[in-house]
Amino acid sequence: MVLTAIPVGFVAGLFGIGGGLITVPFLYFIFGSLEIDPKYLMHLAVGTSFAIIIPTSTVSVLTHNKFKAVDFDIVKTMDCLYTRSYCWYYFCSFFEN
Repeated sequence: MVLTAIPVGFVAGLFGIGGGLITVPFLYFIFGSLEIDPKYLMHLAVGTSFAIIIPTSTVSVLTHNKFKAVDFDIVKTMDCLYTRSYCWYYFCSFFEN
């Protein structure tokens, strides 16, 4: 992870782009060099990137909350919308062709 974190953090900070855009290719290359089965490489890289996002986002929200910079009314609204969307897509998945 350290091999990935240093260049990703540098490039993401330098250009202001999302870390996932850079993290996934780095992880893909690293996992490939570890001779992991090629049919699992992309899934493992994307899944690991998502797993990194969860604690990073949590720490970010908690840190911003210390400075009263989080509007939880908006967070609750977005959470409600995401939950409804997920439920709707799950319901619709039963009606596939």
